[in-house]
Amino acid sequence: MTIRVRKIAKYLRDDLSLSVLKFIVSPLIAVSIAYLLGCHRILGGLPLKVVFIESCMPVAIFSLVLSRLLDLNQDLANSAWIFTTFAVLPLTPLIYFVMNLL
Repeated sequence: MTIRVRKIAKYLRDDLSLSVLKFIVSPLIAVSIAYLLGCHRILGGLPLKVVFIESCMPVAIFSLVLSRLLDLNQDLANSAWIFTTFAVLPLTPLIYFVMNLL
């Protein structure tokens, strides 16, 4: 498993699309399901906040392992992992703000 830095720019459009799904759509779906399950009534909403934070986390390194095992596009997996990891840094204050609203 190697990281080819030059290939990251090739997947910028895919990474942006993935980031919208990962940082907007995924938390909306996860929090909605957790709310419907009543997580907002347990321990002052702590489980709901945990679900929100977990759903906002970047793509894990495990995606690289799966791409290798399943013979998928490793450059795309590398790019997604690096892009979402760096994208979450400026989003952290927003995640904290939204978490306090829950």
